[in-house]
Amino acid sequence: MNNIVMRAGILLIGATIVLTGCSSAIDFASNKAIGEGSGKGEVVSHGVKSFEAEQFNSIEVQTEAMNITITQSDQNEASVELLTDDSIKNEFTYDASIQGEVLEVTVTEREKSMKNSSGERTLLITLPKNDELELNVTNAFGNISLEDISISEAMLELNAGNIYTKEVIGNIDATVNAGEIDISRAKGDYSILTHVDAGNVKIAYEEAPQNAAFNLKTEVGQVKLSLDDIDYSVEKKNEVQGQRGTSGTNVQAQVSVGNITVK
Repeated sequence: MNNIVMRAGILLIGATIVLTGCSSAIDFASNKAIGEGSGKGEVVSHGVKSFEAEQFNSIEVQTEAMNITITQSDQNEASVELLTDDSIKNEFTYDASIQGEVLEVTVTEREKSMKNSSGERTLLITLPKNDELELNVTNAFGNISLEDISISEAMLELNAGNIYTKEVIGNIDATVNAGEIDISRAKGDYSILTHVDAGNVKIAYEEAPQNAAFNLKTEVGQVKLSLDDIDYSVEKKNEVQGQRGTSGTNVQAQVSVGNITVK
């Protein structure tokens, strides 16, 4: 385990202690360790790799300490690019290749020195136009960001850091151990499943879903569902279950320590 990922373990402890500052504390630490301007050198590319859309129907991404940004173009191909600060002394192994019908993207990091380990680590992924695509992303420390994409499903898993999505058309299944899940301009026709151990879940709809079932619960914290016309079966400070309209999409948020907001 490299030094950057070890710092994530410290953040896990801090996040459980300082609930209200959990997201901002992790943001600060992430930016200092792997964010833009965190290193002393120049940001260099490890190469852009492109793949025709017909070659795959799903994408698997596996990283250790990374800020991952995923967007979509109107082109018939995917592109992957790794950017790192050239002052980082650690050794990166970066691979993107087609395995069967899966585009597998992996970035591993081998620590060579405890010094000069801070510096930008950014993985840029551009998806082809394919609303049947399945996306699976696993990251240990940093952020995962999805914006303005149309896919079948996004499964996102992060140990310490934040997951951001904006205007994603498709089902979302997101898990964070310590940090925050922030889903903005959500689409009411798709399911949203979230789980956070220490941190917050925020869901903001572009338009209120016509038909949706809500199951929102936090062990320590508050739940706020700010939508009209909810038929509640459970309405407590820390738990809300209810239905809007008839049977429809499934919206779940499970938090151990933190708050849940849906509006």
